[in-house]
Amino acid sequence: MHVNDIGKVNVSINVTNDTVKEGVIGMREVFHDIVKVIDSQLSDDEIYTYFDNLVKNKYMITDEIFSDMKITYIPDKELSGGNSRGRIDVKSLN
Repeated sequence: MHVNDIGKVNVSINVTNDTVKEGVIGMREVFHDIVKVIDSQLSDDEIYTYFDNLVKNKYMITDEIFSDMKITYIPDKELSGGNSRGRIDVKSLN
């Protein structure tokens, strides 16, 4: 299946109670699977390399283009009132 078969895809990947200790890094496999559905031509290495570089950022990244997708990355942050859980939004462009 390819995203062209189902229309545009907009997905938000959030930290769950199971992945809270890992934070956004725990989203790696889910990110891979979503991206692979949107663009099956991308290799696993391309997806994992992109993800690994993305989560190195300490600041929010908005509307970055990756293949046929627009990626928004919100990192985990420790705030004075507690922790803010990160999120990754993936939107297909085609």
